[in-house]
Amino acid sequence: MNVKNLTNNGTINEIRDSVVAINPQEQQIQQNVVHPSQEGTPNQESPKATINNKAKKEPTISSTQIFLNPKKPHKINFFRVIKALCLEGFFVDQSGCKADEKDVFAAFGQALGEDFSDYGQNLTESRKHNSIPSHTNIFTSLSDSFADYERQLKDNKESRNQ
Repeated sequence: MNVKNLTNNGTINEIRDSVVAINPQEQQIQQNVVHPSQEGTPNQESPKATINNKAKKEPTISSTQIFLNPKKPHKINFFRVIKALCLEGFFVDQSGCKADEKDVFAAFGQALGEDFSDYGQNLTESRKHNSIPSHTNIFTSLSDSFADYERQLKDNKESRNQ
């Protein structure tokens, strides 16, 4: 058995043809993995994951880890985005209730290999030095970036149809 500790509290255990991941909230996710030697086998089921006895598709677990850009504006802007998503109720706990903000930041921190326990202090400190419009610039920038993406998709579709 190979055990890889990808986060502080969550682990991924590789056992033959499956990967078992246990996140910090002790929710077990099991995903069957098809080895390259087995690809194309007739009647082979697609990978499925089981979360709390419910069948759900699970994204492939990658061995490549990503990191938050270390530049200071990126971290505080990332905190602002997470905070806004928390305020909008984007995250729930195992029981389906609104997730605790501290748990959400801890989960993002673990996913990125960082300690985000100081998010509140960082957000408070940034308010002392900047105006409200500078705090919300990230949302304008994200909106503009996504609008550009959507326009590009539309332009590509129109050019294919001509």
